[in-house]
Parts: sequence; C-alpha cells; structure tokens
Amino acid sequence: MGQWLERYLNEVAASSVRPSTLRRYRQELRLYIAPALGKVPLDKLKPSQVSDFYRSQLLHLSPGSVRRLHALLRRSLGVAVRWQLIPWNPVTAVDPPSLTSVEVHPFDAKEARLFLAAASGVRFQARWLIAVSLGLRQGEVLGLAWRDVDLDQRVLAVRQTLQYRPGEGFHLVPPKTARSRRIVPLPDAVIDALKLRREQQETDRLAAGVGFWEDWGLVLSTRFGTPLSPRNDYRDFQR
Repeated sequence: MGQWLERYLNEVAASSVRPSTLRRYRQELRLYIAPALGKVPLDKLKPSQVSDFYRSQLLHLSPGSVRRLHALLRRSLGVAVRWQLIPWNPVTAVDPPSLTSVEVHPFDAKEARLFLAAASGVRFQARWLIAVSLGLRQGEVLGLAWRDVDLDQRVLAVRQTLQYRPGEGFHLVPPKTARSRRIVPLPDAVIDALKLRREQQETDRLAAGVGFWEDWGLVLSTRFGTPLSPRNDYRDFQR
C-alpha cells in the first residue's frame, strides 16, 4: 500500500491536482495512512482493515479529515484497479464517517458595522471592506491585481488567487472553478478605500526606492511590493 500510494502521488496526482493539494496528500500519507496501512500488501487489503483504520483515526481526527483520507484511498485504489494491479477496490465497500452539520453564523448588519469600524484607518482597511462588502475569499483578495480593478466603471474582476507554497514562495493561480471567475460591482466605500490604498502604495514604492520595490501589481502588498502572507493576513483579522 505504501509503495503504491507513493507511485500514485508521483505518477497520477502530481499532474492532476494543485501543488497545495498534493502537499496535503503527501502529509496525509506520511502521518496517517502509511503508519497504519503502508505495509499491507496491495492485493490483500480488506474492507474490515479500512473500517478499523477509520475508527482508529476518529480518535484524534475530525470526521471531515477522515473523509479526506477515505477519498484519497478510494481514488488511488480506483487507479490501481484500472491499471489491473488489483481486481477490485475494497475501499468502495466501506462508508466514510458521517459529517456532523455545522451551522455557519455570518456577521449580521450590526456585527459587520462593528468590524468595519474597528478596521477603519488601519493600513489595509480596503482589504476588510472588500471582504465584508463583496465576499471575496482570502486568496481572491490577496491576489487581486490593479489591472482587474476599474474604478471608473466601478467594478473589479476576480481572475486569480494568491497561493503560498512552502519552499517555493508565492504564486498567482487561476480560480479553482470557472464559476469563481466573476465581475463584482464596487460600492462607494470600497472605491474610496481603493483610491486611498493606491496612494499608500505609491508612497511605499517611493520610500522603498529603486532596487527594493518588487512590482507584483497587486492591490494589497507589503511596503516593498511583495504579496501579503496569508498567515499574517489572518493574524490581522484576529486583531
């Protein structure tokens, strides 16, 4: 199992999923699947072993995390069946744990006003106005480029997202789905904040000087023009 899963990740998943997803697969294999099932012969895996594996993982993982392990096992062994390495996929005979429903509580109007009041005047006020007013995801806001903002027409286009890959740095990638590509109208408050943000960025560029400014063309950037770290962005949200 361990050898097959490594082969599946290298020869199949590596060319069909995003790098961030592939990293998660490798982590799931190393931390959870390999220690429990890695030495099981590929053609000897039984549904009962898979079921026992899920139960053991539920002692320290959420049902959602175990369902992701189930999905990885099911897909990888499905390929093994197509390649005629095994006659059938034993994972298909096992049901993953059920998800408990979690009710989402978005801001109501009062909470949204309180949050925006707290963010008023901060360096990245435009970031939080865009989040609350337009509902863009974190990667969409951090990957927003000036070329995709039209203040005269009062719209912005979501065409890319920002990803951080350990060891590789920042990358701008297309949204996951075609539906995520969209044109969003801009209210007055967001337009004003974007104009101020553009002035701040020009000040940063002049202060950084030639040779120290990296022009990524992003609306939100550090004082040297580089992308904002999603981790630091989340810390800012918590503040």
